[in-house]
Amino acid sequence: MWFVLLSFGLAWVPFLILLVRPGAADVAPILMPIAPAIACLVVRKWITREGLGDAGLRLDLRHWPLFAVAVLWPFAASFLRVPLALVFHAAPAGFSVPWGLASPSPLSLLTWSLAAIALAPIIFGEELGWRGYLQVRLLADRPLLAGAATGLIWGVWHYPLILVGGEQTAHPLLALLVFPLGTVTMAIFLGWLRLRTGGVWAGSVAHSANNVTEDSLGRLAFTGHASGTYPESAWAPTQLAEMVVLLGIVVGDVLWQRRRTAGDPGDSSPRPVVAA
Repeated sequence: MWFVLLSFGLAWVPFLILLVRPGAADVAPILMPIAPAIACLVVRKWITREGLGDAGLRLDLRHWPLFAVAVLWPFAASFLRVPLALVFHAAPAGFSVPWGLASPSPLSLLTWSLAAIALAPIIFGEELGWRGYLQVRLLADRPLLAGAATGLIWGVWHYPLILVGGEQTAHPLLALLVFPLGTVTMAIFLGWLRLRTGGVWAGSVAHSANNVTEDSLGRLAFTGHASGTYPESAWAPTQLAEMVVLLGIVVGDVLWQRRRTAGDPGDSSPRPVVAA
């Protein structure tokens, strides 16, 4: 409870400045990216006094295939989102597979992927809090439910940013309903990365890839510009594509791990992801 109160308080209170300074939208979110990290550190050091031993701070590059998944998953979602948009009749005129209205250049794809890696330390503040503390504490013996519960809390935590236009949507009230659906799916995926790698760094990269690569590909597909305003018509195919890809990765890995364990009865080493 202390963690939730601190995370919401530090992130939400600065938005109160908008009540007296309506033009200060760019000032209010300053604490938002680091609020969960601050909450995590305060709770661990001064409230529970448990330290940071299990916070997932270690960077273990032996899990490089999972880091590759963290960087590249938006491409799989993009290739699925475009056909879904056509099926749902949510695509604008000129929309076609595989990219939508406009295709990214190879340089753009490389730049977005490298940017996702480079910006991961900024996202680390959120991941240290949500995956480094809350998600491994909340319903800890049931990782799937922990991901769903954390995702809902995490989605609501974004509400002030949506209401001040931080998500660049023409219908912020609708976004309030849709956004938590995406964060639930993302929380399950990021929680899986947390369990599989033992740290929050792969999740930070995957989270950053969502904010950079996936967002740019979606805007490019539906508006023809990587910085265009994301249309509401894109929400349904985007959410469904992300859900299929991200949950498909998790379920596929769980099934593979179980088959691998069943085929090697002499291997009794724990595999946390199986519990997911």
